[in-house]
Amino acid sequence: MIPYDAHAHSLFSYDADPAATLDAVCESAIAKGITHLALTDHYDVNAVLDGIYTYDVSAAKTAVEEAKEKYGNLLTLSWGIELGSATQYPEEAEAFLKKYKFETVVGSTHYMTGCDDFAYWDMKNISHEDFTEAWLLYLAELTRMCELGHSDILAHITYPVRYFIRAGRQFDLSFCRDELADLLTTAIDHGMLLEVNTSGYRQGMGGPLPEASVIALYKDLGGRLLSIGSDAHTPTDIGANYKEAEDLLRSLGMNKIAFIQNHSILTHTI
Repeated sequence: MIPYDAHAHSLFSYDADPAATLDAVCESAIAKGITHLALTDHYDVNAVLDGIYTYDVSAAKTAVEEAKEKYGNLLTLSWGIELGSATQYPEEAEAFLKKYKFETVVGSTHYMTGCDDFAYWDMKNISHEDFTEAWLLYLAELTRMCELGHSDILAHITYPVRYFIRAGRQFDLSFCRDELADLLTTAIDHGMLLEVNTSGYRQGMGGPLPEASVIALYKDLGGRLLSIGSDAHTPTDIGANYKEAEDLLRSLGMNKIAFIQNHSILTHTI
């Protein structure tokens, strides 16, 4: 059993289950054998600054501190953040991180520059050519995000593809191996872990984000340490689909899972 979950949400995320209190999230993690949990609620810099949603950072910090006190003998809880779209407001993103000193920073992109969150795109009707163009722009934006050096973990890098596939479409990543290699190499060079996001198993992808071929490419490029996260938005999904992910990673010859807290790395051999 993998004892780490480095990507989980609570009711402080705008899109999470209201039942995802810190008590419920921590108790679910403990019941499932998770020993190290990072609470990484959403903070898309553009979304917060442009008024799309709010994040009560003070309330979240207080809740995490109280949960650490309550569950500290059973669970190592890390106060983290899922920092999204930092490339669009890099100075503001850096100031935010410096002010609050998060223990785990998950880097992601949900909104490309000038675009809505991919979750709201009309994936049933977008042409394959237009989606391909957007996908390549997304990879370039992720690469720039890695270059900023703000984040510990590179999260769910096939996020747009998830919605394309859920719309009943197919998308073969083999054509963009060079672009993926640039992204992964940049992440490795900046000391970032590649996330194996298990939400894909329960959201119609049949596997994690990214898919097995991308994890294999990461290994070929010299990547050895992976992060794992359920991306739970409800307490029941903490640590979900870990058995399937563990079997996949073993089949790829990847046997190390890492957890980062305050720049310290713990590892677990699967």
